[in-house]
Order: sequence, then structure tokens, then C-alpha cells
Amino acid sequence: MRSAAVAPPLRLMLAVSTLLLAGCAGQPAPRPQQPAPPAASQSLMQTIERENDPQAAARVRYWFALIEQGKSAPDTERLRLANNFFNDARFTTDMEVWRQQDYWATPVEFLIRDAGDCENSPSPNTLP
Repeated sequence: MRSAAVAPPLRLMLAVSTLLLAGCAGQPAPRPQQPAPPAASQSLMQTIERENDPQAAARVRYWFALIEQGKSAPDTERLRLANNFFNDARFTTDMEVWRQQDYWATPVEFLIRDAGDCENSPSPNTLP
């Protein structure tokens, strides 16, 4: 009689222990690969140099260099690099930069102008 009373809790403990061990033995899911950052193509740089000042091209080149530097850096370093770079840009209105009430600049346009409003500056921070 005694063994019949012990069996169900023992089976339950065995089942729970097996599930716990199975859960602990699993490997964490691999981190998904991030898409490769865009390359600063020669034609893009030539267009930027032709249509803007040399400082605009230098900013774009510097940003792409930071992307390359960040490839092997830990996430915290990548965030620091991106934040330091984009926090140097001027925060201003679309009316001042684009002569429009509401303009959503592309990341490259933001880099070229080195200025933008809150809709423009967060998007480049996602590039690295």
C-alpha cells in the first residue's frame, strides 16, 4: 500500500525534473544576422561631392568608416559610436533645413545637411 501512495508524487517529480533538465540543456537561440550596412559606393560619393560641399562627403565617409569600425565592436560600443556621431548634428526645424513644414529626410540627406529634427535623427541611429 505504501508504494502505491508514493508512486504518483514520484512520477510527478520525475516528469517535472525531466522537463527542467531538458529546458536547461537547450542552447540559446543564435542571434539573427544583422543585414550588412550599405557600402559607400564611389558613385554615391561622387554624387554627394558634385551636388554638395566637401564637408558633406567627409561626413558620409566618416559615417561609413564608423560602420566598418563597429562591425567587430560590442553592441555598447556601437551604440556609443552612433550616438556620439549623430548627437553632434544640429537639431533644427524642417522649415529651416528643407524650407518645408514637415520633411522626412533619408539618412544620407540628414548626413549631408548635418541637421534635422526628431523625425530625421533617430533613423540613422539604426544603420550600424
